[in-house]
Amino acid sequence: MSNARLLELFEVIQHALRKGPPIVELGIFVFQIDCLRLIELVIEQISKRARDYRRRETAFQAASWLAETETLSTPSDATYSKTVLTPRRCATLAVLSKQLLAQNSLGVENFVRASMRNTLGSALDAGALAGAGNKEPLGLLSNPNCGSVTFGGAATRAKLVEFQDKLTTANAGNLSQDNIAYVTTPTSASKLMQASQVSGQARFLWEGSEWAGNMAGLPARSTSNVGGNNQMLAGDWSKLVVAFWSEGFSIITDSFSQKKSQLVEIYASLFADVAPVNAANFVVSSDSAAQ
Repeated sequence: MSNARLLELFEVIQHALRKGPPIVELGIFVFQIDCLRLIELVIEQISKRARDYRRRETAFQAASWLAETETLSTPSDATYSKTVLTPRRCATLAVLSKQLLAQNSLGVENFVRASMRNTLGSALDAGALAGAGNKEPLGLLSNPNCGSVTFGGAATRAKLVEFQDKLTTANAGNLSQDNIAYVTTPTSASKLMQASQVSGQARFLWEGSEWAGNMAGLPARSTSNVGGNNQMLAGDWSKLVVAFWSEGFSIITDSFSQKKSQLVEIYASLFADVAPVNAANFVVSSDSAAQ
């Protein structure tokens, strides 16, 4: 896979938030970078329902080669399950003085609005990867149904390949290799950039920059949103669903609540949830990748 086709996982959600009105349409959006399908966003207009469900396969049909008049045997029943999505509220607030707005009203307010969208996008990234559940999304690192790999010491190529082995075993018949990538923290990436694949050779476990590289033949990305434990994830990122309710996100400017202090509040919020279509599409490390 060429560098031009490397996964840009953590820019996609923020890009979606910046797009504005298109994200409120009912339907399914698939964002692409260089024709590479990345993250499937399910955008739902929900007024009274508290939850939405995304179907998933938990078993797969078999196909048979048959003679001209041979009868196809009756297959076993297909098995399906559902991914439950619940609207969870994320919000941020900025307070500006009216004097500042008077000096450059449009430019300052637009700058703050863009910054707040990026803040919400980063919070959504963190929720998708390391959310604790309850008020937050249940992140992949907290999902007990994801596969698991334990480094148990310094990372090796064999351990990186183990992530792929577990994905292959868990996703027989349902694995999209074009969308698989590793994600970890910059601290782990730095450590892996200095760890040789084979002792004495100038080939390293992570090759590329600290933010974008390759490991064991797959794209790799780093972000601090993985959390302070320096864990690693690998999976089919096209199977990560990001759902928005109502208008997706909203920004409200309030010039009245703190009028006596000549202050203006800008409040931004969204109702969203993140979940894998099938947790078996992801494998996470139980310990640090930066040992």
